[in-house]
Amino acid sequence: MEDRVITILLCYNTPYENLINILENILNQTYPIYKLLIWDNASSNKIEGFLSKKGFLNNPKIIYIKSEKNLGAGGGFASAMDYVDKNFNGNYGWIWLIEDDVNPDKDCLEKLLLYKNVSNILIPRRKFLGGEILEDEIILTLSTMKSSNLNNVGFKNNKKFVCVQFHPFEGLLINKNLIKKIGYPPSENFYFHDDTIYTLRAWLYDNPILINNAFLLVLKNKEAKKNLSPKNIYYMNRNLFLVKDFLIKNNLLNKKDVLIFNLLFVWRFLKYSLASIFKFKSLKALYLVFRAFYDGINKKFGKAF
Repeated sequence: MEDRVITILLCYNTPYENLINILENILNQTYPIYKLLIWDNASSNKIEGFLSKKGFLNNPKIIYIKSEKNLGAGGGFASAMDYVDKNFNGNYGWIWLIEDDVNPDKDCLEKLLLYKNVSNILIPRRKFLGGEILEDEIILTLSTMKSSNLNNVGFKNNKKFVCVQFHPFEGLLINKNLIKKIGYPPSENFYFHDDTIYTLRAWLYDNPILINNAFLLVLKNKEAKKNLSPKNIYYMNRNLFLVKDFLIKNNLLNKKDVLIFNLLFVWRFLKYSLASIFKFKSLKALYLVFRAFYDGINKKFGKAF
């Protein structure tokens, strides 16, 4: 029971081919999962009918739930974790969070659980479709939110794992006892930085560790992941105010750090304002940059569009 893993797969308009590949890799893990909860965030592409036709919904390990509305990543995972809490009576040990833009290697879970006695939050590394390993994991850079290359900072000398402060939801494996302390992911972000705040919450109680040889495949190429739409930019910048509030509330920023963070906001505002003019060539994009900072300052969060 202590080592039973319930996997939550968060879906939103997931391409069918990707969905099949992800489900097959989860169901065929070398360390068998206990249950797979597919949480459909109000997709419009009839995922339930597709899964039924392909026979996945006949699998006793699979539970499918469709939300009435798109709750975002944090809200979707929070609702799914609440369902698990209410329906499994603690008869499991871990929850494994998977988003639909990543696909775990078939031995990913097994390799993560080798370190179950080291930390209560275990994280796989990520690689792109082209084979490149995503190295910009964030370590000890709270005030600047700046990425550090793990080959230079963390994984030198073939370390088996490194401690990180925050990380995307992609593949987080969390012990139920830690979830009792940190709760569910925040839902007010809707999109962007909800995972940052959640793993920072975990970091206050434990050391999240990134496992060197456990991998997820990011279902995009490297350049596609970098490209942000104006709406992405809105949520990313607005929700930085939530991160700042969290850090201040938990005494994780000193006066100098707060100054750096505020300068970061100014730099981002200028950067994305210029991008709106010269890259997107769009007044709407420029409006969203202004609105992001206005809403952040005035604490207007949640789904905006």
